[in-house]
Order: sequence, then C-alpha cells, then structure tokens
Amino acid sequence: MNEHDLLSAMMPVVRCMEALKITYYVGGSVASSALGLPRSTTDADLVAELEPWHVGRFVDAVAVFNCCRVESF
Repeated sequence: MNEHDLLSAMMPVVRCMEALKITYYVGGSVASSALGLPRSTTDADLVAELEPWHVGRFVDAVAVFNCCRVESF
C-alpha cells in the first residue's frame, strides 16, 4: 500500500467525522510524513473523541463503506 492508497482509504472516515463534528487526531506514518519525518511503515492511526450521541450516527455514516462490524453487547 502506498501513501495515496492509504489516504484514499482514510478520507471517507475523516469526512464522516468532520460532517458529524467529531474531534479527531491523525497519528501513525501519515502524521509523521506530514511533519517531514517519513517512516517505513504505512499506517494511519485515527483517534476520535466520540461522545455517546456520536456513536450511532458515526456507525450509520461509515456502514456504507463496509469497514466495520457492529456487534451488540
């Protein structure tokens, strides 16, 4: 996976978080490369500050990408 593929995979989730006004942070090699420190790994870490009222809306928004499985506990 190259950087373009990684960003393409990450952006739909980022757009969902932005649309729902969810505060998020990007880490991993994406953040490192953006700061000018390239890494040999290719990963993106997204940390989201989800409030209880965000969860259902977020799951519904990303469900169209088939990127997560929802389980009831």
